[in-house]
Amino acid sequence: MKSHVKGLSDEEMSNTPPEIADDERSVAIPSTSSVAVQNEVPLLSSGEEGDLEDEAVMLPKKKRSDNKVWIFVEKFESIKDAEEAIKTANTWSSLRKHEVEEGMKKYYRCNKVKRKGPQCAAQIYLLFDAASDAVLMYRTDSDHDHESKTHFNYGLSPKVKEEINKLFDLHLRPKAIMTALAKVEGIKLPKMSQLRNYLYDQRRSKYGKPNISLGELEAWLSSHSTVPEDDDEVYVLRYEIEENDSPKFRFALSTKFLLQLACGVKIIHADATYKLVWQGFPVFVIGSTDKDKKFHPFCLGVATSEEKDDFKILQPDVLVCDASKAIQNAFVEIFGAEVTVRMCWAHAKRKIQARVEQVTRKEVQKQLLDDVDSLQAATDPEIFILAAKAFLLKWHSETDFIKYFEEQWLIQNRNWYLGVNLGSPATNNALESFNRVIKDEHTLRERFPISRFLVVATEMVNHWSTQYSSTSAENRVFATTPTLALREWTRSYQWAKLQKKVVLTRSDDVFKYYDVPGGKAETIEEFQNKWTNFNEYKKQFFSKWEVALPLNSKPQLLLQDKTVFKSSCNEQLRIQYRTLRNPTQNVKEVTKYSINFNGKFTVGKKMCDPRKESSRLIPCVFNLAIKKFIATLSKALAKAK
Repeated sequence: MKSHVKGLSDEEMSNTPPEIADDERSVAIPSTSSVAVQNEVPLLSSGEEGDLEDEAVMLPKKKRSDNKVWIFVEKFESIKDAEEAIKTANTWSSLRKHEVEEGMKKYYRCNKVKRKGPQCAAQIYLLFDAASDAVLMYRTDSDHDHESKTHFNYGLSPKVKEEINKLFDLHLRPKAIMTALAKVEGIKLPKMSQLRNYLYDQRRSKYGKPNISLGELEAWLSSHSTVPEDDDEVYVLRYEIEENDSPKFRFALSTKFLLQLACGVKIIHADATYKLVWQGFPVFVIGSTDKDKKFHPFCLGVATSEEKDDFKILQPDVLVCDASKAIQNAFVEIFGAEVTVRMCWAHAKRKIQARVEQVTRKEVQKQLLDDVDSLQAATDPEIFILAAKAFLLKWHSETDFIKYFEEQWLIQNRNWYLGVNLGSPATNNALESFNRVIKDEHTLRERFPISRFLVVATEMVNHWSTQYSSTSAENRVFATTPTLALREWTRSYQWAKLQKKVVLTRSDDVFKYYDVPGGKAETIEEFQNKWTNFNEYKKQFFSKWEVALPLNSKPQLLLQDKTVFKSSCNEQLRIQYRTLRNPTQNVKEVTKYSINFNGKFTVGKKMCDPRKESSRLIPCVFNLAIKKFIATLSKALAKAK
């Protein structure tokens, strides 16, 4: 050992800690307050650190680090004194510990840098002497360099985090976020694991903890039950909590504007989806469809189960829903049996088709389903009852299917035909599509815990309300009259070219009723006897259509700025539609439809410069392009003038 210590007197050697003589791999270094000690203690290199087991903290595996030079700093008489010195310095954090022959070594790192990433060169360790209470402190011979270990060298930079936050607010998935980040210049693309970890932290920060007690839920609902002044602020319409052996809760969210929008609506759509909340609670979406068949949500509810009490907040005259008895029973119980509960035809058809494919012969399946479609087209309850009896008689040989069909679709759920409520939608497809939008755009098909879903639901309902604002990008409108697009005008034009004989059958104070030949027939076929079987029913029923036109509607056209257009010519009204055929050219091909009041249509095309064209005219109200109705258009325009 003396060969390693040069320039030390015998007295100085006698003052050297005995542990140094026993462990040549150990090191001594002076404290920053004692330069003399630095010159007295030998510098010994150590390659031991790379072999140490990480017992205290699990860190990623690293390459073997370079050998460190450890220098003795100070000797403490007790463990308490050593730990107090570490605490007072406020510079060191525990890194790991290791058992050696002399005792236990406990390493500390500089806490001025994060645990993950490049570390400061300055480190210390305490050697707890196994033979006594003494504790020896050693440190590396390197100075602190943590200032150079900035966060720009590891982890996510502030600019990357800013870009991720923007994309996170757009409800993009991790892969979509990574694709978007790849297009941003001047940033280092993170690893997918880094991105997922950061998004996990963001979700916790935004949505809070995933677990919530029933008491915390009640406190949240209570604090959000006050009706706000802002029309678009979300609040709790109603909530109920049952605390018993099987706790239950239900609540509904909406805004003042959405409730105002629901005023006067007579047709309500309601449905429950089960893939939004992690616990599997049903989420109810309630709204209505406008005259353009677009769904408008009014309310969102969550409950522990799908029961009839969950729907007592509804107040419509007609409900369109699936076969859920919870929804139907709520209607009947609260509003009485006179309220119409329309069964969604799309749901019914899927279930009927599945049963047909299971229990009937393959050669009759197509004809059987076609007859079901014909039965669904019945426009009157009395006709439906008679046609249903004829249907059962025709297919009585398919015993299994007929038994199922009669029980499920003629007794339990019979309101799936068109005539159950004229003017109401036959399907719940608009709401089903809206539910898909919720999953694709708001929850990203991720199931949230109920505590976090409260935040998502609040943001979602607020978005429903604000999208009707004139300043919103969507600027949604609840259409009270159908908007006719070019497709409807084209179909009307094609229909009007047919030489069909339209007969005025009757009229009242509200409507005029016309009989129109069905299919390709030009005249209405007369039948001597009423139908007696299902095949005759199909032939007679589809031989003609009855069209009802309101007496008080005046045909009008609107400009794009929604000012009423009045024709200066009572003989002819010209409607122009423009479609861009070649985006690379500064011209548009314009198709002009000239509607003459004698029932004839002419079509012309020309190429023109769009900069010289006036605003496009679009149809606002035009019920049906039949000859009898077109003949009255001239008089209506003359009165409007």
